[in-house]
Amino acid sequence: MLPVITALELARYRAFRDPQSVALARLTLVYGENNSGKSALVRLPYLLASSRTVGRCGLELDPRDPQRRLFSGARYRDIAWRGALPEDELADMQLGLTLSDETSWRWQLQWPDSVSAEGEMIQRLEVKLPTAQQSELLELLERRSYLPQDFVYASAGGRVPVVFDGLIPRSGLGSGGEFARASLGATLERVTWLGALRAGPGRSVQEGLRREIVGNGGGAETVVLADKDVLRRVSEWYVTHTGFAVVTRSLGDDLRRVVLQASGQYDVPFPDAGEGLQQCFSVVVALEALRQKGGLLIIEEPESHLHPKLQAALAELIVSVLEDLSLIHI
Repeated sequence: MLPVITALELARYRAFRDPQSVALARLTLVYGENNSGKSALVRLPYLLASSRTVGRCGLELDPRDPQRRLFSGARYRDIAWRGALPEDELADMQLGLTLSDETSWRWQLQWPDSVSAEGEMIQRLEVKLPTAQQSELLELLERRSYLPQDFVYASAGGRVPVVFDGLIPRSGLGSGGEFARASLGATLERVTWLGALRAGPGRSVQEGLRREIVGNGGGAETVVLADKDVLRRVSEWYVTHTGFAVVTRSLGDDLRRVVLQASGQYDVPFPDAGEGLQQCFSVVVALEALRQKGGLLIIEEPESHLHPKLQAALAELIVSVLEDLSLIHI
């Protein structure tokens, strides 16, 4: 079984000044007052998952695809704690996670004092392997330039240049490094985030695109086009709770359209359907995809724009997915 994230650690991040540890259960609900840090907390796993840019050290805050941006136009200093700190405490951001295979990763990130700084640095990385008595440590000793190969770290093997792909080092972690990197990579690959503002399928979609759901719900139609089982389950849910089936239509060449079908009589393109049916499409698709592959699914305000009857139906779907999977996080 592939590992999943079971706990998060954070400090000096957004509204969280002091170190916090948050356990993730099979189903984790995050609620609270406005501006209390809910969005920052639930988006953290996706931020870590996105931060795997080849040859670039640190967090990925500005992906090329705007639909993947967690914090609009933000840089490192925009997501770091801005308030006062005791004089003897570092302002370095601290992020971490623990996996179900008992591997844990903890990063300490720092913004350089230099006015020419191009981004944050990974000041320290601690990796704990389940079979090791001691953690593997990398601590930054020297920054020769901002080229990826010019960061020199202290490790158990001495001084070594370490190239990071986002948050994941290519070397320097000792004999268990390959296992740790593979474990983390497989886990982060299966993190999906859906923001509170979601869109339904458009009027057309090109076949053959990568089947991946992104923050605003984009890409959900590519999943149902590529997976007939997911399409069947999504359609069954819509028929049961809305009276509409979800079907696909060819538009010629390599273009297709995902539509709602009313009793087999006529098609309704999603942009012409009610807001609630558009909003919940990516949520239902993501849940059914999760039923197949497991992982971590983050949904902000899943009940948004839904009548209480559909809210209850969505809750029943979540329970159904939970029952089908031995370990799942939502």
